[in-house]
Amino acid sequence: MNYKLKKPLIIIFSGIILFVGVFFMTRSISNLVDTANNSTATSIDDTNSQTDNNKDLQNTSQSTDENSTKLTNNEQEGSNEDSDTLDNKSKTSKTEGTHVEYVVKSGDALSTIAEKFMPWSSKKQAIKTLIEINKLKNPEILPVGSHLLIPENPIDTSSCIEHKVTKGETLYKIAIKYFPGIDTNKSIKMIMEKNNISDAKLVSENMVIYIPKNDISTSNNSNNN
Repeated sequence: MNYKLKKPLIIIFSGIILFVGVFFMTRSISNLVDTANNSTATSIDDTNSQTDNNKDLQNTSQSTDENSTKLTNNEQEGSNEDSDTLDNKSKTSKTEGTHVEYVVKSGDALSTIAEKFMPWSSKKQAIKTLIEINKLKNPEILPVGSHLLIPENPIDTSSCIEHKVTKGETLYKIAIKYFPGIDTNKSIKMIMEKNNISDAKLVSENMVIYIPKNDISTSNNSNNN
């Protein structure tokens, strides 16, 4: 082969080989770069995903804590409501059946309230009872609209005659009137026990005395015999 022809061929082949080598080297470098980028992107995605998961877990934990706190508060409120309800029932049980509530009106006084709503008791004793039950610091002043607790009649009034004490009337006169056939002292004691009277001197005008009909019948039968 001619030397002059051989030399250009060598140069051409060398150029081709160099080009191919550069091509594959460039392609390899490009692949390496892409791989590195994908790895970095994957790492970032994993980090972001882990961060999001941590945030979700934190939010879930906070939500759980809040719900737990709400439940605890609701339980406490329910317990307090139950406690308040029990207290109200307890208070009601102490007053219902033994006391009634009265709203003070214009012109009311303890004396008139006592005489009107507690006729079974002497006025003096009734006023004292009202003061004690309602813890009145100034019995002379009753604000209009205020509430007073008034005890209900503790006396069993069934099968009884109501006798309203007149001015100047005493238990002695009442005993003679209703129990003429029984010893006066004994009949006075019977009347006092029935009406929860501790002192005969406490009997006052307009006070209501309850006289058992059976005792009157017994007295009449005794007198007839």
